[in-house]
Amino acid sequence: MHFEFDSDAITAENKAQLDQAASCLKGHDRLRVNIEGNTDEIGPEAYNRDLGERRAESVAQYLQQRGVAREQLQAVISHGEDKPLCDESTEDCHALNRRTAIRASCHL
Repeated sequence: MHFEFDSDAITAENKAQLDQAASCLKGHDRLRVNIEGNTDEIGPEAYNRDLGERRAESVAQYLQQRGVAREQLQAVISHGEDKPLCDESTEDCHALNRRTAIRASCHL
């Protein structure tokens, strides 16, 4: 899921993807996921870490509103600007880095 510049608001496009993720998680209640927030490198590092966390929390809250149990959301993590998908100084590249990922985690 991608976000607008300096925003943690979930877009209509994101909602469709998150609705699918919520359906999958509700259908597999033993599945656990990590939610990882990311930003582009524009702005101070501390601000970007906070923004990444807000993005991940927005996704977690949305999933919970759709009936996903909090226990399935193993971790809500911010990578800030530390894990870019792209490292070019173009707007297209920056847009790719403004994202949140939902990753399956091992649950024993």
